[in-house]
Amino acid sequence: MGVELAEFPRMTYREAMDRYGIDRPDTRFDLELVDISDLAPKTGFGVFEEALLKPKGVVKAIRVPGAAEKFSRKVTDKFNPFAQQFGAGGVPTVKYVGGEFTTGIAKFLGDIKHELVERLGLEDGDAVVFGADTYSIVTKALGELRLKIAREHGYIPEDKWNFLWVYDFPMFEYDEETERYYALHHPFTAPTKEEAQRLMDADIKDIDTVESILSDGYDMICNGSEIGGGSIRIHDQQVQSKVFELLGLSPEEAKLKFSFLLDALSYGAPPHGGIAFGLDRLVMHLVGTENIRDVIAFPKSLTGVDLMSEAPNVVDAEQLKELHVESTAEASV
Repeated sequence: MGVELAEFPRMTYREAMDRYGIDRPDTRFDLELVDISDLAPKTGFGVFEEALLKPKGVVKAIRVPGAAEKFSRKVTDKFNPFAQQFGAGGVPTVKYVGGEFTTGIAKFLGDIKHELVERLGLEDGDAVVFGADTYSIVTKALGELRLKIAREHGYIPEDKWNFLWVYDFPMFEYDEETERYYALHHPFTAPTKEEAQRLMDADIKDIDTVESILSDGYDMICNGSEIGGGSIRIHDQQVQSKVFELLGLSPEEAKLKFSFLLDALSYGAPPHGGIAFGLDRLVMHLVGTENIRDVIAFPKSLTGVDLMSEAPNVVDAEQLKELHVESTAEASV
């Protein structure tokens, strides 16, 4: 292709979420998320005020260059149902024209006009979209809306290849519904060297601390797609046991399910790790399609059927016998 690639930049998971709302950011275009939580209380806008009262509540904004003309009422009205898919209540908007805010929530922004213009780097003819809710909802909703706006309004440059490494992923995330932690990557990913002792000292009831522990995982990103991912694995039995504990496994359950691993680690194991590449995603970018099914050798239908090999299909009794498998399915009449 004749493309020379520079050294891949590195970005932490937190920076990716803060700036792009996603852990596989497409950095070919700007439209970055900017935190304006410190300015929002001065607006008197109820949506902003209510958001900031929530635990981890934030207000963020995206500057969309030159979008004042592009963002008709018909266009911006579609932002709300789109963002609501990700838990957001809606997407307030405003335009910056002739040195003044117009339309949308313009009447609430007078007291922060100069600060907001400077913070976002606004220029005449720009538009701004806002998100106000908990950190996780705002980053997810605006991160997805950022991609939607870029695709539909021509902000993604052609023939540009932006690679980067994303690292320092959290080891765990807490689910309020099930009231337990889940491994963000998988339960065998090691903490970073700097985080190892914090992991061992962590109290399972201290959600903020547990969610802040960083793993030694890493992803390679190309134009907004994860094309490779890997980690350094846990090689210490005590660390692995602590991870199982935080995931809600009792010592007995851990031994029942993972005795082979815990026993092996008790004899000592060297530090080890690796990375796996998704070549189909890389090929997807090379051929210029956004649908990975276009480049998968044997894509499945919506019902899970492989049309090339006609699988799944009937297996004859002789094959089952060879594998020592017995089918309990009732024969169709």
